[in-house]
Amino acid sequence: MGVVIGDLMVTDSGIIEAGSYTAGAVLGKVSNSGVLKLSSKSATDGSEKPYAILLEDVESDTQKRVPILLLGEINKDSLSFGNGWDLDSVVRALRDISIFAKGVIDG
Repeated sequence: MGVVIGDLMVTDSGIIEAGSYTAGAVLGKVSNSGVLKLSSKSATDGSEKPYAILLEDVESDTQKRVPILLLGEINKDSLSFGNGWDLDSVVRALRDISIFAKGVIDG
């Protein structure tokens, strides 16, 4: 099962900070640069607020343009996030930006 589970979605692209990320990463946007990185609730650079969900795995030594989800339904089991978040709190924060994280029922 992939990250996106619903039919309605709004996607875009953004520049992500160098590093290793998996699809489903909760990304925040650094205020002064607009660069995306893993959202950490304890950050103070703007990335503490979830902005988007990463749609593909990324491994890069430099900043890179990546596909992101801005609105839609996602598989909550695919999420990854930084320090200070737990699954329940990040799911609530994502609702504020119209990203709905749900469990997947097979069958």
